[in-house]
Amino acid sequence: MAPFFMFAASTVFGTVAAAAESWGKNIKWVTMKEAQKLAKEQNKPTMILVTKTWCRACKALRPKFASHPEIEKMSSEFIMVNMEDEDEVKNPDLQPDGTYFPRILFLDSEGNVLTDVYNKEGSSQYRYYYSDTKPIVDSMNEVLRAAGQKVIKGKEL
Repeated sequence: MAPFFMFAASTVFGTVAAAAESWGKNIKWVTMKEAQKLAKEQNKPTMILVTKTWCRACKALRPKFASHPEIEKMSSEFIMVNMEDEDEVKNPDLQPDGTYFPRILFLDSEGNVLTDVYNKEGSSQYRYYYSDTKPIVDSMNEVLRAAGQKVIKGKEL
């Protein structure tokens, strides 16, 4: 699969919206354009939330995600992007099994979508759909473990 960031480099993205910060005020949210550069410079994976403000499932997940201490702590090991509403990039690489919301995808530092990292507790039809924080933390740990970085279990990191 071709790196997603090659596509993103040719597209102009705006600044991070306040809506992204509502997913976690202590999380450093960046645009896709910034993510492309930072992932390579810092050799970090990227975590992308694809959400909609009108989506009932997104509204239900948002406060759980925003207040989860492990997600907040682990976010520093990732380049964090929230593509909400008009910020969503229409690209088949970011729709490996559909266009439902919320979708959470992980990319390596070169911009390749990690299709083997998905909600193992979820639906086989909607693999990148997360409705709770435990499988998100599990997927974040899976990405960090594969990259040879620290993982969080309980309170360590």
